[in-house]
Amino acid sequence: MSAIEVERKRGVAPADFIRDHLTGVGVPAVVTDAIDAWPAREKWTLARFKAAYGSDLVPVLAERSDGASRVTKLAWFVDFLGAPDRGLPGFWVDADSRPLRTAPAEPSGPYYLMAWRAFRRHPELYDDIAPAPSFVADWQRALDPEERERLEAAHERDYSAIYIGAEGTLSRLHQDYGHTHACLHQIAGHKHCVLYAPGDVERRTPYECVIGPGDTLFMPPDWWHEVRGLDPTITVSHNFFNDTNVDAHLSGVPSTCRSVSTGARAR
Repeated sequence: MSAIEVERKRGVAPADFIRDHLTGVGVPAVVTDAIDAWPAREKWTLARFKAAYGSDLVPVLAERSDGASRVTKLAWFVDFLGAPDRGLPGFWVDADSRPLRTAPAEPSGPYYLMAWRAFRRHPELYDDIAPAPSFVADWQRALDPEERERLEAAHERDYSAIYIGAEGTLSRLHQDYGHTHACLHQIAGHKHCVLYAPGDVERRTPYECVIGPGDTLFMPPDWWHEVRGLDPTITVSHNFFNDTNVDAHLSGVPSTCRSVSTGARAR
């Protein structure tokens, strides 16, 4: 069966988006003007990240069965993306972040930076991704920092992350955590995305799109998706909840964290 092309739209009103993309299991969409006002569109380049945050130690992943990653400086990783033949300095750690005594064989696939935790280490970066996209309600943004930190700790995931990768980086087929809505906001480069509805257990009806600079791919909760970089990329991954999925999102967290939904509703 041929793939269904994910609908691209702009200037969409929230009420129309709810009707068209948040009913039932929902339907993904590419919104082309959601981040037009973000300073990140102009400010975020590999060169700027290297200059401002190059001393950060970061674990970069490669496609490996043992879950090992290479810890390096962000500046070295940026240099490596421009000249991969020179090799990537650093040291190896296992899936539990323990240093490996013996370095494993170099991976055949490209390295992918997915665990920088940039917003936690450099909160000023939040200023570069404001205002929030207006096409869908995002209650996560209404949380105060302590509430957000409690929920992130409970899920062992950050709501927002910056991904940096080379051509060919692959995020294999998966569902995002906690029944969250998800957005991939593309700052630089292009990605090919394939998605499947939550109930499509045979995965016979793929939805497909390519996102480029300025595009936002919206995915409703529990949609399966696989994403491949077509060239060097900078992406903001953002997970969130609102009135359509707050109960499902909070169902798996301790009761002490569930009270945050009341505050989010009130704001």
